[in-house]
Amino acid sequence: MDAERTGWRAVLHAPVFSPQGFLARAALIVFVFLLCHLVGLREHTSIICGTSPSGDTADRWSAALGVLYALFWFAFVLGVPILVLAAGVFAALLKLRPGRAARSNAEGQAGEAALSADSGAAPAQKA
Repeated sequence: MDAERTGWRAVLHAPVFSPQGFLARAALIVFVFLLCHLVGLREHTSIICGTSPSGDTADRWSAALGVLYALFWFAFVLGVPILVLAAGVFAALLKLRPGRAARSNAEGQAGEAALSADSGAAPAQKA
């Protein structure tokens, strides 16, 4: 069934360190930030400068929501462009060296066995 994954399922289940994985994480950050913005958490960032939207400066929920919005804002402004650029560079590098990216798992295990035979250690067993 893994070979049949297409569309969003393939993107969501992509390895973390891959162009699809980088884009999936960037899309997740964008989605959560837009959700926070649409819900209205932006007004809770006023707690950072000492004022509270509810009027109570000891309002812990307002402070937590303001910090949450600020964290996702920074992730949106700084993290998403880095992830998108990294995905583009990573995809370009994979196209330049397709043999390295398309190496099968069997070849990788054969290489591990050869290296461990040279060092005298037993090959690692995969579960």
